Amino acid sequence: MDQQLLPFVKYSDKDRIPDTPHLSLTIEGDSTVDVWVDDPTYNVLFTITRAADDPNTQSCIIHWNPVEDGCSQSGAVLIFHGSHGLRLEEVDPEKLPTKLLIPREVTASDPCFKELVPGSSVSWKTTLPAVHFEDSGPDAPYSILWPGGQIPIWDWGTLAEHSERTLAPKFPQVVLPGPSYQSFVTLNYESDPEYFEDPPPPSPRAISPSARVNGAPIFSIRIAGPATLPMKNQSSSRLRYPLTVTVSYNGEAGLPHSDRPLTFRSFIFKRPDDHNEGYRLYRGGNDSWTPYEWRTHQRGFIVTEPAPLNVGRNDENNFWTLKPGESWSFTREVSEFPKDLAPGDRFRYLFKGATLDWWNWGNFEDHKDTVVWVPGWLVAKVQDPSDNEGRPIVVVPASNTVEFTLVD
Repeated sequence: MDQQLLPFVKYSDKDRIPDTPHLSLTIEGDSTVDVWVDDPTYNVLFTITRAADDPNTQSCIIHWNPVEDGCSQSGAVLIFHGSHGLRLEEVDPEKLPTKLLIPREVTASDPCFKELVPGSSVSWKTTLPAVHFEDSGPDAPYSILWPGGQIPIWDWGTLAEHSERTLAPKFPQVVLPGPSYQSFVTLNYESDPEYFEDPPPPSPRAISPSARVNGAPIFSIRIAGPATLPMKNQSSSRLRYPLTVTVSYNGEAGLPHSDRPLTFRSFIFKRPDDHNEGYRLYRGGNDSWTPYEWRTHQRGFIVTEPAPLNVGRNDENNFWTLKPGESWSFTREVSEFPKDLAPGDRFRYLFKGATLDWWNWGNFEDHKDTVVWVPGWLVAKVQDPSDNEGRPIVVVPASNTVEFTLVD
């Protein structure tokens, strides 16, 4: 396979430049992609590894953006496996992300700046631009190929040594050779956003209060809604069930900072219904409740550059501050229902539980200079800092359940 891909390779191992880090890139991705949906989503994991036997043993730093560098015109390409050989799928470059060759300030909070020593690796997750699949048909074999490229912003040393310095594109550039590829096939059926042809794995159980982490702040959540939902001759796509959600910070005596406010990202309380965590709708049957599976939230991603969120400024209400004993309430609508609805149908809704992706002690003023990084589509968890800087994981157990019935 590697030999067949050589005509599409721009930079190979032979193009490495002396006195530059010896880096390589690998691609991992999904085994299938559904091209029938409006915006096909193909998930990609890019991993850059520095050779363990790199002749130069000192640390190096690189700036590599999984969107601008990995998915731009000079990034990964799509190869079709046809009966007469391999074919490069041409894409309108105007529809691909733009790679900006501009100076960059080195900060530890920038997820595109990474430090590498011999034998180490760094990874980024993103999605391939949907434009690659505009002319794709069903049941077709493809490969996503890294043809090789260059890293223009790099230097010897550590992130700490270069902190707050500005690095400009330099020569020689670091070669990131190809080929590296991941093969997949397009699905051969038109996916209905309501049903899975193959049932998904069982959804995890609702999170119990016993799952809380010792030493972490205590959160709880309650939901409330009406007992009935009028259909009023509306289709399932127009139904809206109003819900009031109340999030409480209960605090815990004896904990460090237990009398202080804390600030948290509100993402898990506002995200769409999810198979694994967060909110979930169940449909009542004769003797049981069946979870309703839908896919809209699983394919609603847009490839964009990682986005910084300033916590203290809180421009788009992504964060909230609570003191011990305080609560925060907001309204939410359940808007995804099965198609075959009828008066008398019963539903159950709850928050199954989740973990805060970012929190810290203090209020907005304390965090006026705090920045976290999230995927550019925003409807995803914080990427950097990935471990919340070592603070205890805040587990929010499942809420109470509300039940309602459809009426004329």
